[in-house]
Amino acid sequence: MEQTIKNRVGQVLGTIRDEGDRQVARDFYGRIVGYYRKRDDVTTDENGMIVTRGNTLAGLIPQDWQR
Repeated sequence: MEQTIKNRVGQVLGTIRDEGDRQVARDFYGRIVGYYRKRDDVTTDENGMIVTRGNTLAGLIPQDWQR
């Protein structure tokens, strides 16, 4: 399943997609910005460093769609 993340005026900021036992967040340009590992219940950045416990992928997607 893929979830599209939009800002208040409806511009697409990125996506979150289920890929097996994890979710992958991508920005407007399709660059990976982070992962959520369901089994461990942790969100990591694009380099695999733990950012938070729980799923906070939407917060990793840049809010400035022109970046």
